[in-house]
Amino acid sequence: MGMIGKFVAAAYLLGAMCLVVLFTFSARAPGEVVGMSQVNGRCSRNSFSQCTHFNAIVQYRGEGKVHQVPAPAGRVRGENHPKRLATRKVGDRVTVFYSRERPEYGTVVGQGIIWFALCLLGIPFVYLGAILVLPKPAEDGPT
Repeated sequence: MGMIGKFVAAAYLLGAMCLVVLFTFSARAPGEVVGMSQVNGRCSRNSFSQCTHFNAIVQYRGEGKVHQVPAPAGRVRGENHPKRLATRKVGDRVTVFYSRERPEYGTVVGQGIIWFALCLLGIPFVYLGAILVLPKPAEDGPT
């Protein structure tokens, strides 16, 4: 395996371990979007274009107390867009991951990251299955 292959394998294993730690050792709770905010600003650090950034206020119960955390809810190019263009709406249900030691610092994880994690963790099994099932190419020997 070349140097790049080793680097890719190490990065893959590190990412997979982080996802396993997140989904295994974190507590999770159902949350609900209870409010929305919006702010005008640059679309990204390297952009001079202006965007309206939306943030959802998510409320959840962690370790017996009610907490609120902000969660990104999209952005739209241009300023002063209405909140109805946000990707999350008041009343939406989301999953909040949090540490049992510090439940006030929750993180809202979208469905996309969960599917990404499942796919990422499944890649080695597909590769291993291909190695075990597919026939090996014939080696050319002396004739």
